[in-house]
Amino acid sequence: MSKKILIVDDEEEIREVLGEYLAGLGHIFMEAENGEQAYEVFKENKFDLVISDINMPKMNGLKLLKLVKAIAPNLPVILTTGFELTKQEIRSLAVKPDAFVKKPFSLEYINYLIRAFCSKTI
Repeated sequence: MSKKILIVDDEEEIREVLGEYLAGLGHIFMEAENGEQAYEVFKENKFDLVISDINMPKMNGLKLLKLVKAIAPNLPVILTTGFELTKQEIRSLAVKPDAFVKKPFSLEYINYLIRAFCSKTI
């Protein structure tokens, strides 16, 4: 079943590769290059899933996560990062993502997460 996914990353290559992969699986996607742009896109559209980098200019993925969950608490949000997060850092988050994925990530693993999170009724 086709899902609508928001891809947020300041690296154009990651957005392109992930977008092509998702389109090949039959999903619809929109993209944004930072959290600020993503939030504007999010407010104007309905999504089944958000995949966002953490470290981005203008608004990082953690701030975006808080804003998205405030509006749509059941919407799955996957955060990606090239940096290692400690368990203490993860526990200290006021709002938790549905998954953390370390870069570089496997596209197959992203597909697994999409199927796992989007099979739930949102």
